[in-house]
Amino acid sequence: MPLDDLPGKLIVPRRDEERDRYRRDYELRKRTGDPTATPVDTGPGTEVWIDASTMADHTAQIHADAVTIANGVTRATATGDALVAWARRMGTDKLPAVGASGAVIIGASAGGATVREGDEIKIAGLRFRALVTRLYYDGDQVPVAGTDTGPGTNQDAGVLGKW
Repeated sequence: MPLDDLPGKLIVPRRDEERDRYRRDYELRKRTGDPTATPVDTGPGTEVWIDASTMADHTAQIHADAVTIANGVTRATATGDALVAWARRMGTDKLPAVGASGAVIIGASAGGATVREGDEIKIAGLRFRALVTRLYYDGDQVPVAGTDTGPGTNQDAGVLGKW
């Protein structure tokens, strides 16, 4: 198989696939040498089913660990501590969490409203701070940045906030 055709990730069997492989292998071993032998019952509730299910439960953690290790091998699939380790090897470090930034349209009475740098607005329960001190008039855009961090700070247009 050419390397270009590889999926780029470690593929492991699901629990049910592992259980069913065990059951199939058990039946093949019981019938070895006598293809005319009566099929072995490996269905739900049988001892073979219970053994196969137990084995599948135990190997699931081994498979999960193998996937975690495999994902840390390249920076394209690394997450968490493995990704931080890749960044350090490349001479950089994990950036701190930041909040979204942009502008909010202010609703102000006649004469406008002074917003000071650092004034806080809450939008959908998240905190944002003003970036520029200025007198803003109704409809002006106030530049803000998230005090809170994470993807939740990316707000849709039209969401109301309160200073």
